[in-house]
Amino acid sequence: APRIDTNPRGAVVSAGESVEFRVGASGASPLAYQWYIDGRELEGEAEPELAVMSVEPRHAGAYTCRVSNAQGEVTSNAARLEVESGDVVEELDSVEEIGDEVDEF
Repeated sequence: APRIDTNPRGAVVSAGESVEFRVGASGASPLAYQWYIDGRELEGEAEPELAVMSVEPRHAGAYTCRVSNAQGEVTSNAARLEVESGDVVEELDSVEEIGDEVDEF
């Protein structure tokens, strides 16, 4: 069966940014790749790299890649994608303002 040499790494990105996941695998050729989000197959994503352009909140989740060949298959560890929306940033700003007020006392 194939072996996962490099698992994809999780990321935290702001909405609108791009992110790329990569898996490194070895084993007898040919190796076939298939990406999943939260266990759902991502149709047409069958390369060692998965690029998500213009990330939206709906892209958040756990990404895994299944690698297979004639001898079997193996699934990578999950890479979690977190998407920060503008709303979250506004909430953080208000928290910082409260912190500043406390510092003044």
